[in-house]
Amino acid sequence: MENLFIDTLNFSEWAKSIFKDYLKKNLILDPELPINTKVLLNHRQKHWSSLEYPSEQDISSDIRQYRNSCMLSIMTRDYMNLSSFDENLDSISSLAEICIQTCYEHSVLIESKKFGLPIGKENKYSDLIIIGMGKLGGRELNPSSDIDIIFAHTENGKTAGAKYAKKKY
Repeated sequence: MENLFIDTLNFSEWAKSIFKDYLKKNLILDPELPINTKVLLNHRQKHWSSLEYPSEQDISSDIRQYRNSCMLSIMTRDYMNLSSFDENLDSISSLAEICIQTCYEHSVLIESKKFGLPIGKENKYSDLIIIGMGKLGGRELNPSSDIDIIFAHTENGKTAGAKYAKKKY
């Protein structure tokens, strides 16, 4: 499998900087196989158990490693013409959605312990909605895309726990 990455490694200093460590830890997806949402979720489940279930631990390093691992194989499939343009866009967009959802679930757990869950008018949980705009919403992300997202609650309300303190600086 290492030979498949030669072109990617010659083209990308970023790929060179992470490849050996990820290969040694067996954290790389096989670039000969299509990469879709199911493959990405299975990869997360197999290697990053800290991302599977919401917890209070800091996941920033793990989510970054997960993303890098997946992107390395997505880029290699692209460079070697093993995937179509549409598959690349779909793979990257799916990866972004998985990372956003994972961070959201962890954040809800952490913040709800501090401030309680958001409650709407009828004392029911008011969920947060995350709307992907632009390329994310159209599932057209590429490796250099940033993402534009909007956060909204399903309705106005309050939290059941402590209130945010207003600070003057």
